[in-house]
Amino acid sequence: MKRKKILFFHFDLGNGGAERVLVNLANSLDPEKYDVEIRTLFNTGPNRTLIGDAVRYTYVFNCRQFRGISPLLQVFPPSLLHKLFIRGKYDVEIAFREGCPSRIVSGGSAATDKFSWIHTTLKSEKIAARGYRSMKEFRACCSKFKKIAAVSGSVCESVKKWLPDFLNLGIVYNVINPSEIRTMAIEPIDMNLDSGGIVNMITVGRLTAVKSFDRLLKSLKTVADNGFSNWHLYIAGVGELESSLIDMTAELGLTSKVTFLGYQSNPHKYVSKMDLYVCSSLIEGYSTSVTEAIINQVPVLTTDCAGMNEILADSGAGLIVENSEKGLSDGLERVLSDSSFLNAMKSAAVKRSDYFSKENSIQQFEQFVFDE
Repeated sequence: MKRKKILFFHFDLGNGGAERVLVNLANSLDPEKYDVEIRTLFNTGPNRTLIGDAVRYTYVFNCRQFRGISPLLQVFPPSLLHKLFIRGKYDVEIAFREGCPSRIVSGGSAATDKFSWIHTTLKSEKIAARGYRSMKEFRACCSKFKKIAAVSGSVCESVKKWLPDFLNLGIVYNVINPSEIRTMAIEPIDMNLDSGGIVNMITVGRLTAVKSFDRLLKSLKTVADNGFSNWHLYIAGVGELESSLIDMTAELGLTSKVTFLGYQSNPHKYVSKMDLYVCSSLIEGYSTSVTEAIINQVPVLTTDCAGMNEILADSGAGLIVENSEKGLSDGLERVLSDSSFLNAMKSAAVKRSDYFSKENSIQQFEQFVFDE
């Protein structure tokens, strides 16, 4: 049987959740059925090292992503960009990100099945049209796709708002590899965690505005001022806000309570040893790091973002709070003031961890892409 040629197109393979999901998905596809290639605009990012031998990796520019690339590319029509950046013939082309990657893939031949993956909630017209010349162009480009995948129910509803007439819209959850995560989680860490009634908390992600780690630090200052000192926060990740967040931690007097771990190729070895995972994001699509925390049997406190209700369901493995600084501080105080509540969440996380399956996710992907 002839293998189907699949191209995944993305900006780069940085340390974000969508990039890790892309590599997980590509690696998990059966090489006897599929000839898989990942192509990025920029040859950068630690997730490149995780690509399996059966997956080809190619790139357009052998450099890091630079400021102004998106408006620069908007000068050129999608058809020209596709001709320049996507070479070869494929049965399926998948833009694995909204915005610029989707605009480029939309410019391909009508003879090729084209798909777009949307990972974030399109809360506004500005967010929906990001990477495009206008909303009119956004809708025109989207009409070229055979189907559009949203990574959660909430994301799907936000897409419908801007594309009310697009019929082939569906939900495809992120591909996670639980067995790999659990294997990596066993690895020891080279540090001693606080003990003696201390709740060790961790958060993982790029140190960017959307993750709102500044709100988390401010909420923890409120918690400390209200008499709750039985906690320590670990932050794993790098990004443009790293130095300002470190400075803020000092200004708030929290240096002894917050540890910056930097970029970790294996964050699971830290997450698995914590009492609580905290997600302070302003916006998510379907959080990879929250899903991985549950797989690691660690309960979650998260702001009310897209996908959280689907990840946690009614399992009791987490607490979803108002998406605000006050919501975070109130939620943290509830956890820190009631050890029985936290212990109940821990027990629920152990049960919920069995819910996630790589095989089910791959089957869902194949049905979405290849079933008519």
